[in-house]
Amino acid sequence: MPSPVLRSKFPPFLFSTIHRLFDSGNPELSAAGWSLRRWCLIALVVLGLPFAFATSAMAQSSPILTWNSNPESDIAGYIVHLGTASGNYSVVQDVGMLTSYTFSGLSSSTVYYCAVQAYNTAGMTSGISSELSFTPQSTTVVPWSSSPILSWSSNPESDIAGYIVHLGTVRGNYPVVQDVGKVMSYVFSGLSSSTVYYCAVQAYNVAGLMSDISSEISFSPQSAVAVFNTWASSSGLSGATAAPSAMPFQDGVKNVLKYAFNMNAGAADTRILKAGVGTVGLPVFSMNQSKSPPSFTVEFIKRKGSGLVYSPKSSTDLKVFQSMNETPTVTSIDATWERVKIERPINSVTTPKLFGIVEVTLP
Repeated sequence: MPSPVLRSKFPPFLFSTIHRLFDSGNPELSAAGWSLRRWCLIALVVLGLPFAFATSAMAQSSPILTWNSNPESDIAGYIVHLGTASGNYSVVQDVGMLTSYTFSGLSSSTVYYCAVQAYNTAGMTSGISSELSFTPQSTTVVPWSSSPILSWSSNPESDIAGYIVHLGTVRGNYPVVQDVGKVMSYVFSGLSSSTVYYCAVQAYNVAGLMSDISSEISFSPQSAVAVFNTWASSSGLSGATAAPSAMPFQDGVKNVLKYAFNMNAGAADTRILKAGVGTVGLPVFSMNQSKSPPSFTVEFIKRKGSGLVYSPKSSTDLKVFQSMNETPTVTSIDATWERVKIERPINSVTTPKLFGIVEVTLP
């Protein structure tokens, strides 16, 4: 799910709370013997509402700004100010008598500044309150196959010790509680594609103090075949040309391989992965004779939690292939992809050449 956006119960606060912005006895405006005081209690709750699915267009950051009502009986409403530079508010929104406001369409990579202003029935306005800054937060669930991926950004506090993932099939009830340490993503396993699940994240610090649980996300895992079919359809394929084994552009690369290796399904594509840096392309193989012992290496990108089965193999004669069961080095690229590298030690005298393949199976 940037930090799991949580209301903190321990310092340092995960949310900014200013307990008193102005002295209630210090009038900001006066007229005919009455005073209008800037007296607002502001608490900013940055709620990272979900990218419901990485495959959807539902991503939205919707922070909620809340404040206490002013005590004056003639208060007519409040004005919310928002901007991307301190003290400079390009967005000015009259919210009436509401004491909270939900921002929308904000970027999770941008720092925003906000403040509140009160006005009365005579149209007189208070000064602008003290300013709060925040960065909208977001959570993500990628529902690939029966292994959805939940991801979030790290909390900004230096004493954060880890995160706890909560999962259940009833809203607000989480029988599965998993301490995942300081990672910022978690892959669920063994889930049913016919069930709606609810999940949330909680932070804890080195003192063992817990934050509140974050806002909740619901999702339903999809089968590997269903996700592939969605991918094929979104790529403009249909009918026989959308089958996993089809090669609609006669380029020698089956649809399932393009799906597995992040390639273009809407055109001919025979690109080979650039070792170490590439994020698109068929697996790359190499022989390193300078190492001791020499090694045969395969590197490929893998779709996380997809249900796909990747089987790297090598052969000396292109007839009999043996699985490469050496321990892989796996590096995360983003929420959807990871890089896999496997090295097989060889005897360059007895094995002067090797061939490699990566078989991909869609369950």
